[in-house]
Amino acid sequence: MWNDIAALKALSQVLLWVVILFGVASIAATGFRYYVDRRVGELIESSRADRTITDAQERTTLEALKPILSGKPVVVFTDLRTKEAERFAEKIEGLIRAAGITVNTRNGILPGNSSDTVRIESSQSRKSEAESIGKAFTAAKIVDGPVPWSSVPDPIAEPDGLTIFVGAKP
Repeated sequence: MWNDIAALKALSQVLLWVVILFGVASIAATGFRYYVDRRVGELIESSRADRTITDAQERTTLEALKPILSGKPVVVFTDLRTKEAERFAEKIEGLIRAAGITVNTRNGILPGNSSDTVRIESSQSRKSEAESIGKAFTAAKIVDGPVPWSSVPDPIAEPDGLTIFVGAKP
């Protein structure tokens, strides 16, 4: 083979095409890597951004909250492990106050399951109010998915209390 000109020319052509194909594959892989790296940067940036409540979300929530005024206060408990949770809790407090509901604020380390970024605990007698607040937050897309509710005895709230726990962003 190494002494046959025709075979060597054919091998040379095959090697030329291999180099061309690897070059094209290299260009495609580099382009795809650029896209992936850019998307990773976007996701990191969005994960650092604070949660917000837009004007449209505020209007939707206020419309849903106005009918449930019970005259009883709502406690907003903030997880102090992250500043972002504190800032988001302040936005939720303002929203609830704007609906005419009295808000008491508590701060500390979230008890129980802190994997939920927003959850509600209340006495059984305020279950419908708690569920209405959770549905209002979900309908306005202030939270992703339904807001978990439980009637687990809460040492933070009064015996007939309702507490909204605001935890860290996932």
